[in-house]
Amino acid sequence: MAGISWDARSVQEFSGRLEELQKKLRAAMPIAAGQVANQIIDDAKNIPPTVPKVTGDLRSAGTVEVLPLQPGPKVVAIAGFNRPQAARLHEHPEFHFTEPDSGGKYLESKLRMFAEQYLKVFWMKVRRATGL
Repeated sequence: MAGISWDARSVQEFSGRLEELQKKLRAAMPIAAGQVANQIIDDAKNIPPTVPKVTGDLRSAGTVEVLPLQPGPKVVAIAGFNRPQAARLHEHPEFHFTEPDSGGKYLESKLRMFAEQYLKVFWMKVRRATGL
């Protein structure tokens, strides 16, 4: 018969290390999510279909907002272009875009194309930040 036993000190040490790791994760996850969201904005500017220039300011209006960490923990980062015409142009790919390579679904298409890559980059950044 095999048996395993732990004394209270080793359990406390293990518990302390878990708490430390949890703090690191809670700090690293929002940062990594923001970095990935910025990559999505960059990809929308550079990989077809790209965000249209329209009046010249839409491309420069890329924004990222990282919400406070949710229970779970769950991290939410919002990437978008903060101009009134952004949603209209994104949701209407049938619009006649005059600039080559620009078109509708310029954000959504990147999520479809690179979702797996974005997730890998997120976890790579979290691992680096936490030392995992």
